[in-house]
Amino acid sequence: MQARLTTWLPFLRGFSLYNVSRMASTRVADQLGVALTRLTNVLREAVLPPGMNSAQARTLLALHDAGPQRVTDLARLDHLKQPTMSAVVIRMEGLGWVRRLEDKDDLRAVIVRLTPAGERIASQLIAARTTVLQSYLNTLSATDHAAVVAALPALRKLTRRRER
Repeated sequence: MQARLTTWLPFLRGFSLYNVSRMASTRVADQLGVALTRLTNVLREAVLPPGMNSAQARTLLALHDAGPQRVTDLARLDHLKQPTMSAVVIRMEGLGWVRRLEDKDDLRAVIVRLTPAGERIASQLIAARTTVLQSYLNTLSATDHAAVVAALPALRKLTRRRER
């Protein structure tokens, strides 16, 4: 037994409980990433109406959730360059979903707010998202459903970390 253990020790030299824990954490992060990517794709396909792209939907939802925002803040929130977000906003304004206003505190900046049409569309996106997710949740066992519910506080913390 001692000889076999001694043979394996050189291979185990780099491993510690910390490294094993990090490897497990990496696997969880990888699996979470795969699950979230697949869920995002399901929602994108099921929720986005024809003619609306993901950036427009995310912008509508951000404005619905947080109220009027500066273009630069919307760009940062969506990890886009400011000129790209400006183009998204201009297109959305042309569709009647948002309105651009002067920022009274900074005349160089533009504030974007939803129009009533934009509010209706954002509400429709939220309702469609809720319906799709509810249909998926209804397929889970009670144990799996409880696990999803239990994970929600931790998932909220992860999303808040992104907003900082």
